[in-house]
Amino acid sequence: MTDNKTIAVNGKDYSITLKRFDQYTEPGGPSYHGYYVTIEGHGLTLKARKYDDGSEMSIQSGIQESDSDAIEIVRDIARQIFRTDQLLLLTTDNLSPYKKI
Repeated sequence: MTDNKTIAVNGKDYSITLKRFDQYTEPGGPSYHGYYVTIEGHGLTLKARKYDDGSEMSIQSGIQESDSDAIEIVRDIARQIFRTDQLLLLTTDNLSPYKKI
């Protein structure tokens, strides 16, 4: 299931695509449910993931930790869609794959 939305942040519209995922492992094993999130607009193209049972949205690509304006735009979008402002950024560090931003 794919859902397309337009979200306004600071008077600018961003295109949001939510694609549902339900991943199952072997019987009796863990399962993962949530949304793949794509945010596009005004020079921003971002891929993220939001698990149903998680309180944060994890950003997979499309943003740097130093881009505070883009982070605040994404935080506002996450707040509007998922009612959370907690963001995690995928890192290249094998010890800690995500960093809270």
